[in-house]
Amino acid sequence: MSDATIVQSPIEYDPYDYETFCDPYPVFARLREEAPLYYNEQYDFFAISRADDVERALADNKRLSNFDQRKIATVNIKLNRK
Repeated sequence: MSDATIVQSPIEYDPYDYETFCDPYPVFARLREEAPLYYNEQYDFFAISRADDVERALADNKRLSNFDQRKIATVNIKLNRK
């Protein structure tokens, strides 16, 4: 019997990555399992991946908001200009 260990790479969720865009479900599954509250440093956003957590977050719009989503729209515009 082997003592081999399976090591997965750290989760990286880039909503602008083409491969992730085409098939996001494996990344979504890993987020739910390993990082239910995920922070993307590159684009400065949080992603909540579990349905119960999303429902609670939606009910708390005083503390949790997508007001800064306009930053992501700006990044998207910049990416499309390349």
